[in-house]
Amino acid sequence: MTSRRAVHAVCLACALLLSPVGDRVLAARATDQHPPSPGPQRHPNILFFIMDDVGIDQMKIFGYGGATPPRTPNIDTIARGGVRFRNTWSMPECSPSRAMFFEGRFPFRTNILNVVTPEILANSQVSPFETTTPDVLKTKGYSSGLFGKFHLAGPDNNPFHEGVVRALGWDFFAGFLDGAPLNIDTTAGGVAVCSGGSSSGTACASNDDCAGAVHLAELLRRRAG
Repeated sequence: MTSRRAVHAVCLACALLLSPVGDRVLAARATDQHPPSPGPQRHPNILFFIMDDVGIDQMKIFGYGGATPPRTPNIDTIARGGVRFRNTWSMPECSPSRAMFFEGRFPFRTNILNVVTPEILANSQVSPFETTTPDVLKTKGYSSGLFGKFHLAGPDNNPFHEGVVRALGWDFFAGFLDGAPLNIDTTAGGVAVCSGGSSSGTACASNDDCAGAVHLAELLRRRAG
């Protein structure tokens, strides 16, 4: 009798070990003895768009757009899955509005009262002593990148020159510092030629255009080197 009970006990133990219930029981006991360490905290990604000369009155996703609103399927998808600000006020200019968003202060406090141009001194550009949005996000484990138009400071009359974006808190930058990209290279990277040239290719509209394009191509080559 004792032998039969022992065999039954062994069979029951084997059944529990091989069954899903047994796995859950063992897992529960193991969890009780050794609670799992919390994994790294995940933060939601933040994708922030700034578009010049575009208001919510032009966008269907905000309930406007007129009789023939522009089709913005990608922006609409992101907006539906994110946050839409319907009561945001800013100064309707490039640099002041960007400074407001990234500093959280009005223009009379940021001292960014006009569009940043090469003549603007450093005290009318965003200061590295300001606390910017990427600075705040970095304290929460975020890495930041800015793509496209910067137009907050420099490189002229600024001690950080080309490094001004990192000085203001961003980890990565791919774009242009000024209010607009450089003029289009009408020589297609030096393939086309100017009026009166001997090589085959599309001529520039004028010799002045050609000189500017050649200067741009040389500038890009030096930066790449």
